[in-house]
Amino acid sequence: SFKQEFGYSFTVFSGQDFLVMNAARIGIDGVVTSSTNCVPDLITTIFNSGNLDEMMKFQTKMTGLVNISGRFGQLSTNYVLVKALQGYDVGSPRESIFLRSEDQEKELTEEVLKIIHTK
Repeated sequence: SFKQEFGYSFTVFSGQDFLVMNAARIGIDGVVTSSTNCVPDLITTIFNSGNLDEMMKFQTKMTGLVNISGRFGQLSTNYVLVKALQGYDVGSPRESIFLRSEDQEKELTEEVLKIIHTK
């Protein structure tokens, strides 16, 4: 791993939602991803699990969330999902990146909740 090759004095973070499990498996210290704001428990579970099957299950949920977010617009979905999933109103994005309607916000939230609550 990077840390073995260059020394353990480095703190290493990954920024890719799709690579959270791989980052945890190779010993990276943490991640800074857009989804971390929405579903920090998924990230924590992946990093703390140590069980490959469980890590894969939660990485699959992360990947599903990111794919759904991409359909609705990644930037605006972060605002909606932080409020829906974490209960924090972090304001609104600039007008140019709003979701188009409350119906879209509801559809987004429902689809993500299905993924998160799948066993």
